[in-house]
Amino acid sequence: MENSNDDLRDNLDDFREALIEPKPEMMNSKRGWNVFGITLLLILVFLIFSILKYGEYGYTLFLSIPFTIAFILSFLDAPNSNGKALFAWGKAIGIISILSLLLLAAGAEGFICILMAVGLIILPTFAGCLLGFAMSKAFQKNKFSILLMVFLINPGTLTYDVNDTAKIESIAQTSVQIEAPAATVWQHLTQKVSFNKSRNFFLKSGVSYPLDMEIIQKDSLNYLSCQTNNGLTLFKIDSFNAPRKLQFSATQEILPMRELTLYHDLDAAHLHGYFESDYGVFEVQSLNDNQCLLIAKTQYSYTITPAFYWKWWSDYLLNAMHKNVLTKVKELSENDQ
Repeated sequence: MENSNDDLRDNLDDFREALIEPKPEMMNSKRGWNVFGITLLLILVFLIFSILKYGEYGYTLFLSIPFTIAFILSFLDAPNSNGKALFAWGKAIGIISILSLLLLAAGAEGFICILMAVGLIILPTFAGCLLGFAMSKAFQKNKFSILLMVFLINPGTLTYDVNDTAKIESIAQTSVQIEAPAATVWQHLTQKVSFNKSRNFFLKSGVSYPLDMEIIQKDSLNYLSCQTNNGLTLFKIDSFNAPRKLQFSATQEILPMRELTLYHDLDAAHLHGYFESDYGVFEVQSLNDNQCLLIAKTQYSYTITPAFYWKWWSDYLLNAMHKNVLTKVKELSENDQ
């Protein structure tokens, strides 16, 4: 990871050197400004591919680059858009959509990640269009300075992303009420159980979730063996407190998803080390003799920013996975009554 960061810092220096102020006579024509804008956009495209290669998923990729692309297009196109900022925004969305298709075609990224990022990219793109449109008339004599200033936001945010290595910890929790005694629920939870296939689009499309699980012994230790849609995973059982609590932790790196791609397989950087499951817990809380609450918790850590957005996605997907597991245990337990 250290070498990757050094290479990325070298690329930042290259980007700064590449921005040489154009000749004044060139910038007095519409064609000259279009060439300058296209040059900046191509540098941003190169920056996107570099970020994906080195795995620096953060503010630059999801916020500042979409903002800059939209700003450049809107700023340069405002005199020709007849006062319609939404037209410029549509063009920016179109450019980013085409770029996303290029990333898919080049095997640089998968469909699931791009789809997840859409909600995050729309807002900075819209903000870039509005600001570029608003500033275009007021700063006609300072086009170069304005475009260069906005463009240089990206090396600044990328420097921050490269140096921001802090892990963010969070817990996703899901519960279901079961019309059965706690002992019955515990029995099904600790025996081999095969789960229903998930109907959730993202889980069906490649995000990892369990197909079955059972407790096994290996080298005198107890493990929770879990067959997922993306392979077999063993979890070491850290706490076995019948019939109330079962806690376990991963013994190996868990593949968070298998990307939807045009190719046989895609080994994107975000599939390794950017999302880690620290431990999982099943808790059975008795409500009365014939009712109980079954709770599933997963503590996880991640390094992709903005944190608030990717926490929402992580919680959503983990809760979908939890629900699929808890629903099956509920069904088996209540069928015994």
